[in-house]
Amino acid sequence: MAVTKLWSVTERLGQVIDYATNPEKTSVNIKREFSPEQYQALADVIAYAKDEEKTEREFYVEGINCNVAIARDQFITVKEQYQKTDGIQAYHGYLSFKETDISPEMAQKIGMEFANEVWGKRFQVVVTTHLNTKHLHCHFVVNSISFVDGKHLWGEEKAWFKFRKVADRICEKYGLYYDPNPNRSKQSEYLTMKEKAGMPTRYSVAKEAIDYAIDHSKTLKEFQFALKEMGYAYNLSPSRKYWTVIPKGYDKPIRLKNLGADYTNDRIVERIKENT
Repeated sequence: MAVTKLWSVTERLGQVIDYATNPEKTSVNIKREFSPEQYQALADVIAYAKDEEKTEREFYVEGINCNVAIARDQFITVKEQYQKTDGIQAYHGYLSFKETDISPEMAQKIGMEFANEVWGKRFQVVVTTHLNTKHLHCHFVVNSISFVDGKHLWGEEKAWFKFRKVADRICEKYGLYYDPNPNRSKQSEYLTMKEKAGMPTRYSVAKEAIDYAIDHSKTLKEFQFALKEMGYAYNLSPSRKYWTVIPKGYDKPIRLKNLGADYTNDRIVERIKENT
């Protein structure tokens, strides 16, 4: 089974996760209508996705409708062509595989197939497979503006429930495990119906965010940092019986243990340690 997520990049990305930042070294002439902050936002997110240590000298880095070596400049050219240089600069997403026996070649193949189906007809995409954690995962950097018509990424092109369906179908095609009924100790009938319909809930979205944060962390501090970067508030105090998170835009906390057996306090710590 694969999990997916996509979020926007506006100004300088900073550090998506503190251990992963690797800014490009090339210098370029910044055009007046494109601010240094906006330009650097693309530099940071593309550099993160292409991080050489994670991709074995960029062996698993490919571009769709762009050349990865100059992807940032090509993204910007499209924005300037349609005079849409403000606001969201790109979208940064990931596809994480639960299987430990999937090969990097297969992970990249699935990532490319996924990106081509979801964005390939209208957008430029950098696709890379990272090998530095227990579970392989693909990263996607998608230009926010279409090279075809100058329109923004919109609707199903950034819809979580569509990503889940596409990823599950492709994984099933290649014989990868898919559990249509993920374990969770408590949930309302309403939430169950929404998930069966392929619609996101705050529980399902939080679960994917927790998985992403765990897969990209080697310490509890890094785990907390990753959650914060995704807009989550949290209470992970060692003295707290049940750890909680609060998704952005919500007031009520989610007890992580209610997401399933892999999300208890002890199990989260164990999963993070497995990355070292």
